[in-house]
Amino acid sequence: MFIDMIGFATIVIISSFCLSACAGQKGKLLIDSAQVGSVDIEKQGFKLRHLNMQDATKFVKALNGASSIGLCKYAPEYWIYLRLNDGRALKYRANGRTIKADNDYCFTVSEDDLFLRLWSASESQP
Repeated sequence: MFIDMIGFATIVIISSFCLSACAGQKGKLLIDSAQVGSVDIEKQGFKLRHLNMQDATKFVKALNGASSIGLCKYAPEYWIYLRLNDGRALKYRANGRTIKADNDYCFTVSEDDLFLRLWSASESQP
């Protein structure tokens, strides 16, 4: 019984180290802004808007520089859709400074109001 508890505790400790250490690598995707065909942003309750290339480049730079914070769950306020020149489409969910892809590994961007500013800038786009 005592040995089983030690074995279980060891597994829990190793798993927790792996979750924190491996989270930095999970879901990380570096994107070359030259490969981005278009970026669209959608906000809860509003229609999809297109970002100009300058704002699309800002988004890609922020995404590439985002820091991993591990697993998290939240209700997204924004959805960002990237279309790459090779035909791939990527979808991100964002809320506040936090962004994540299809999995629940979250990253935080350095700018507090990045998604709000991108959304506001997209308002003037056709």
